[in-house]
Parts: sequence; structure tokens; C-alpha cells
Amino acid sequence: MHPSALTRRAFTSGLGLLAALPVGAETPLRIAIDINDQGGLTPVARAIIGRAFERVGVALHFEPLPLRRSLRMSSSGEIDGEALRTAALADEHPELLKVPTAIAILEVHLFARPGFPEALPRRIQDMRPWRIARQRGVVLLEQLLAKHPLQLEVQTQGDMLQALRHGQADLGLLTMAAGRGRPAAAQLDGVLHGPEPLLRLPLYLLLHQRHRVLAGELNAELQAMEAGGEAARLREQVLVRLPPLAIP
Repeated sequence: MHPSALTRRAFTSGLGLLAALPVGAETPLRIAIDINDQGGLTPVARAIIGRAFERVGVALHFEPLPLRRSLRMSSSGEIDGEALRTAALADEHPELLKVPTAIAILEVHLFARPGFPEALPRRIQDMRPWRIARQRGVVLLEQLLAKHPLQLEVQTQGDMLQALRHGQADLGLLTMAAGRGRPAAAQLDGVLHGPEPLLRLPLYLLLHQRHRVLAGELNAELQAMEAGGEAARLREQVLVRLPPLAIP
């Protein structure tokens, strides 16, 4: 869309929309992405959200930030939104609008040290006797394990696998984008990988409430991308390029 057409549309919609939409490509909207993501979710968001913004003719800048900081900034209107958040979080923040078409599916995967003596737990509450390793800064894992007494924080997903291999933890949790290939057993060096994700959650684009009209336009584009298979192709193209999860 030509910038002048975008400006005319914003003007006719009132002053609130003038604040919501950029006048031209030189004023991109700022959308936060998770600076700590190592599971393939961020590149999926860049591809799909970037394509949707391109189709509605609105310039976009992705801003890598820790999740708690970005939520404060988007809630206050300092930035324009969040690339990948849960519906539950959107419900807690009425100042943020959930674009209804999911961008990605987050999966929580369970790993265990070599020789783990029991069948792998299927629920978080069944892990209480065990030491659990998790990556620092992944807010969902912090919330899931908030009441768990035995936790080991590590910097990277590779560090989590190392901790299991060396017996520093019994179990480990990490987040990955649905569709990312499972690591081969040889890459895990004896570390066990649960057969199914413990949890699957859709993640959504959230926009500050001043972007209400834009949210509807983006959702229409995202729906068309899903229906036509473009979103699935973009996810596959992104995920196939990611390096396999392995012990460093």
C-alpha cells in the first residue's frame, strides 16, 4: 500500500487511528521478540508476522527484549506489541489486543539424565522429587516450576543437556517450536527425551489497544496465509534451517 493511501485511511478513521498507524516506512511499529528464545519460535514469528505486516503496508521493526521488560513496555505503549504471547497473558492485559490467528505453537519438552530410574513423568506435578534444569529467562518454565523446590538455572538449552549428562540434574525442560525436528539419540549422548511434549500452547501477536484497526487487518492476512498454506510453508522453511538440538 502506498504511504499516502495509508495516511488518508488513518485520517478518515479519526485521531486514535492516526496514533495507531505509521505515516510511512520511516516510522515502523516496534514489536518485541524474546531475546532468550533458542527453540525456533522467534524466527518463525519474524517470517510470518513480517509477511503479514508487509501485506498491509505497515513498516515493522522487531525488538529483541527479555519477556518481562517487553511486557511492561508494550502495556504502557512505549512499544507497539508482542510477537508471541499466550492467550492467558492477553486476558490479563486488556490494554493489549490479541490478534486471533495463532502465529506458532510452543511445545514444552522433557529430558532426563542417562539411566533415569523410572518412567518419565507425564505431568509437572509428578516431578516434585527430582532436580529439574531449565533455561534462565524462559518465563513460561519459571511459571510452571514456581513451586518446585529443586531447580537448576542454566544459560542455554545446550547447558541444560550438559547438566543432565553429567548428573547435575535429573530432569530438564525446554521450549521448542512445534515442527522442529526431534534430536537424534546420537546427538543426546545418552540423555533421554520424552516421547511427546508435556504441553502445547498457541502463541499470538499482541498489539497495544491503539492499534485496534490494524489488528483486524493483520488477522485477515494471517487467516488468508493459514488457509492458503503460506504460513505452513514459511514455518517449514524456517525450522528446517535451524541447527539440530545437541549436547555441545
